Amino acid sequence: FFRAHSCLTSYTEAARLAPTGVNVFDVAQYSDPQRPGQNQPRFIGPFEVDLYQYPPPFLILPRAATVAGLGFLTTRQVWFATQSIVLLAAMVVLARWIGGASGLLVLLLVPVVWLSPTTRITLQIGNFQLTAFALSILAMIAFDRGRARRGGFALGFSAVSKIYPGVLGITLLVERRWGAVAWTAAWSLVFTTAAWLALGSTPFVDFVRYQLPRIESGEAFFWIENADAAAVNYGIHGLVTKLRFLGLPW
Repeated sequence: FFRAHSCLTSYTEAARLAPTGVNVFDVAQYSDPQRPGQNQPRFIGPFEVDLYQYPPPFLILPRAATVAGLGFLTTRQVWFATQSIVLLAAMVVLARWIGGASGLLVLLLVPVVWLSPTTRITLQIGNFQLTAFALSILAMIAFDRGRARRGGFALGFSAVSKIYPGVLGITLLVERRWGAVAWTAAWSLVFTTAAWLALGSTPFVDFVRYQLPRIESGEAFFWIENADAAAVNYGIHGLVTKLRFLGLPW
């Protein structure tokens, strides 16, 4: 699976398709046209084309690579380097922010985190999750150091790209960090507007009318109900699915 899977395929393909006006959240866009109706995936070289599931603003990154004329394999190299740099920066900055003996311990544990299977696999498949966490950490540290503009840039992009980092905004509101809240909202608006201008309104309309209901119902992630997927899903939903396959009726 990990040899043939690359989340980056969905990013680059959605960025390529979005300006054409098609629904980038439709499974058919990523299926083999030679086998219509069977939802058999297309391939880019050895990689199976994944389904795009993120909000539209995230597409400004892969769209920039497309406009620059970078092919998928070149984009993959650039993306791997970018994610690696951001992750390393986040861990080093976090260690320095903690400081003292605890900070030194965190710094010494960086190679352990880097060599862990989850980190290496995520870097290999190009999933944005790793960078979303790293940017969120950098953002909160920037806010703590009084650099609201820089923190808002990092958290704003993470929030409009993956949604869940926006929960950190609750922390900022409770702590009454109004400057941080304002800069995060401002950068979120900038990224959203940039994506709207670059991609058009269709991805945004499709996300609200088509994709959000599918996320709510679970239809967008239909494969997580498969037995083989449940076996490697360590989330709460994976636990429920495992129990169901073990025969528990409720």
